Amino acid sequence: MFSKELENLIQASLEDGKLDEIEKTALIKRAQTEGVDLTELEIHINSLLQKRLKELNAKEDEREQERLNHKKKEIGKVCPHCGTPIPPMAEKCPSCGMVIITAAVNEAIEREMKAIREKLADSFAVKLEKNSDKNKALGLAQDAKSRLLKLTTQYSTVPQVQSFSALMMPEINSTLDYLLKSETTEHKNDRLGISLLIGLAILFALMLLLMN
Repeated sequence: MFSKELENLIQASLEDGKLDEIEKTALIKRAQTEGVDLTELEIHINSLLQKRLKELNAKEDEREQERLNHKKKEIGKVCPHCGTPIPPMAEKCPSCGMVIITAAVNEAIEREMKAIREKLADSFAVKLEKNSDKNKALGLAQDAKSRLLKLTTQYSTVPQVQSFSALMMPEINSTLDYLLKSETTEHKNDRLGISLLIGLAILFALMLLLMN
C-alpha cells in the first residue's frame, strides 16, 4: 500500500504512541512526494496509532500488576474475607479472625483429621475383638470426639473443617452411644448374676438349717 521507506517512517513516528506536529508534517511531505492519498494515509496512521496505544496500555497494566504483586509480598497476604493486609507468618486475620490457610496450616488440619478417623476406627476394632477391652474402646471414641471439638474450635471458619465435623460428629456420637449402652447392659447382667448367686447362697444356707 505504501513504500517501505514511508512505512518505516510511520512506524518510527508512532513508536511512543504519539504523533506530534513535526512528525505529522514529515509524513505528509513524504506521502505527497510518493503520490499517496492523504486520506488513506490518515486512516492508516490512526489505525496503527490505536494499535500502538493498546500495546502500550497492556504493558503499563502488566507493570502495574507487577507493582501490586510486589507490594503484597512486602506487606504480606490479604484476607480473602475482609481484605485486611495480613502480616507475614500470621495464621489469622488481625481484623476478622479468619484463619489463613497456608501450606503448613493445611498440613496440620489434614494430619489431625487423619488422627481422628484412626481413633474412631481403632475404637470399632477394639470393640469387635474377642474379650475386648471395653474401656479402651470407649476411651478411643471419647478421644476422637475431644480432638474433633478442638479442631472445630480452632479452625471454625475453614470450610474443609466444617464439612469434616458435620460428617464425623454424628458417627462419633453414635459410636459412643453404642459403647455406653453396651457397657450399661453388661453391668446390669453382672449385677443380676451376683444377685442370683447371693440368692442361691441364702437358699442353700436355709436348707442346711432345716436339715439340722
